[in-house]
Order: sequence, then structure tokens, then C-alpha cells
Amino acid sequence: MIAQNIIIKIAILVSVFNLISCASPDNQISENSNPLICRLCDERFKDYRNKQFVNSDFQGTYFYNSDFRNANLKGSNLQSTNFASAILDRANLSETNISNANFQNSSMFGINLVKSLMTDTDFVSANLSAANLNLVSGSNVDFSSTNITEGIFINSYLPNAIFTNANLKNAEFQNGSFKGANFSNSDLQGISFKNVNLEYTNFDGANLTGATIEYANLKSSSFRNAILKDAKIVGADLTDVNFQYADFLQARISSNVTLNADFCNSRKSDGTRNSECSR
Repeated sequence: MIAQNIIIKIAILVSVFNLISCASPDNQISENSNPLICRLCDERFKDYRNKQFVNSDFQGTYFYNSDFRNANLKGSNLQSTNFASAILDRANLSETNISNANFQNSSMFGINLVKSLMTDTDFVSANLSAANLNLVSGSNVDFSSTNITEGIFINSYLPNAIFTNANLKNAEFQNGSFKGANFSNSDLQGISFKNVNLEYTNFDGANLTGATIEYANLKSSSFRNAILKDAKIVGADLTDVNFQYADFLQARISSNVTLNADFCNSRKSDGTRNSECSR
């Protein structure tokens, strides 16, 4: 028992030493030491604009309110890293692991996240407008209240992602899977879903005015009280979809599978109310 306690105390001392040494002036993160290993470091309020940190390891590091504009962190380990309120406009985070990372309230305009891994990543209230999220993968990612206007998600796999109250105007989703995602009460005007798996997805109360939904799998999804004015829905699987009280004014709907779809009290494309309620 005494030996075990000694081992635990040594481990704690080593961890403290690593944390202190990483934050010391002699071990500042520098573009001259690349790739860099600096775990659990305190790097708040730092200026890393245009820096090169390719294939570095910053797991658990605290980058609160730091500036990474145009920085290159391609291939880096950023698991559990805190980027809250940081500036990452046009930064390159492609092929990184950002699982469990915190990007709350950060600015990420035009960021490159191609092929990044993101499980349980927190983007709440971040600005991801014009972001490239092609080929990203993970689950339970939180994009709540995030601005992702004109964002691109091609061949991305993000089941159970949360997009509640997000702004996704003119975003593009193609050939990926967002099964079980939550887009409720989001602004999806002009959004495009093509060949995307959206089974069991929640679009309740979302605004999909002018949206394009082509050959998507929407089985058992819900669009209750959603706005689909001027939307184009072609070749989609709408089996068991709930469209109760949805608004299809001037929408174009064709060649879809609508087995057991519920359009009760929805507004048709001609403006009349659908009174066929079987459930």
C-alpha cells in the first residue's frame, strides 16, 4: 500500500512538472519547433497568426481567446483542447483530431476541417461560416446556435449531430450521413441535401424556405411545423415522415416515396390545407 501511494504521488508530481514546464518562458510554443508536443499547456491570449504547427500534439492545452488566423495545424492532435473564444479564421485544421475539444464562441470563418475527427466536440455559438467540413467524421457533435452559413459537408459522417437554432443558410450537404441529427428551429433557407442519409432526423420548426432535398433518405424523420416554402423535394424516401402542420407553399415535390408519411394539417403547395389525417 505504501509503495502504491508513493507511485501515485510521483505520477502527480510528474504531471505538475510537465504542466509548469510547458507554460514556462523557455518552452513557449514556437513555429521553430515543429512538430511540437505541448500537452495541458496554458496558452491563453496568445498570438499565433500565420504560424506552422503541422503534426503537433496540443492535447488538453488551453488556447482560450488566442489568435490562430491563417495558422496551419494540419494533422495535429487537438483532443480535449480548449479553443473557447479563440480566433481561427481561415486556419488549417485538416486531418486533426478535435474530439472533446471546446470551440464555444470562437471565430472560425473559412476554416479548413477536412478529414478531421470530431466526437463530442463543442461548437456552440461559434462562427463557422464558409467552413469546409468535407470528409469529417464523429458523433454527438454540438453545433447548437452556430453560424454555418455556406458551410460545406461533402462525404461527411456525423450521426446524432446537434444543429438546434443554428444558421445554415445556403449550406451544402452531399453524400454523407447525419442519421439522428437534430436541426429543430434552425435557419436552413437555401440549404442543399443531396444523397444524404437523414433517417430519424428532427427538422421540427426549422425554416427550409428554398431548400433542395434530392434523393435523400428521410425515413422516420420529423418536419412538424417546418417551413418548406419554395422547397424542391425530389426522389427522397419519405417513409413514415411526420409533416404535420408543415408549410409547402409553392414547393415542388416529385418522385418521392411517401409510404405512411403524415401530412395532417400541412399547407399544400397551392396554399390549401391538407385535412387528410389518418393518425
